[in-house]
Amino acid sequence: MEPVLATLVGAFVVGAAKGAMRVGEDAVNDAYKALKTLVLDRYSKAQKLKNAINDLEDQPERKGRQQVLGEELLAAGANNDAAIIAAAERVLNVLAAPTPSIGVRLDDVDAQRIRIDLLRVHADAVGLAATRSRFGELSIGRLEAGVRPGN
Repeated sequence: MEPVLATLVGAFVVGAAKGAMRVGEDAVNDAYKALKTLVLDRYSKAQKLKNAINDLEDQPERKGRQQVLGEELLAAGANNDAAIIAAAERVLNVLAAPTPSIGVRLDDVDAQRIRIDLLRVHADAVGLAATRSRFGELSIGRLEAGVRPGN
């Protein structure tokens, strides 16, 4: 498989696998959705390509499905489409980027009050991350940043 085609298929495999496992960063999922949308919009008449993407999403680990997707991307000419190649590279680059550690993560929390007496994080960590959460009051007594891991 040529390198550009391997990049395209690899990005679809990564995106499909992350979605299937329901793990990973929102950034990977967002980059994958952008890639998939771009491909489906640009090649909307390529039904075999759409089917190959759907089949791969069902079982991204299967080499046969990866091969079929590669063939359909090649047949559509996606391997020569700079925007699609860039979108595929974004998926892989997001995945390769180091993920900072998080001291406290609050996802889907609905609380009247949250109190954290001491939050100690090392220099390259995120102290507090909250998504899809609501609180009446959030209180952090003391934040120590720059602490070495293990201390």
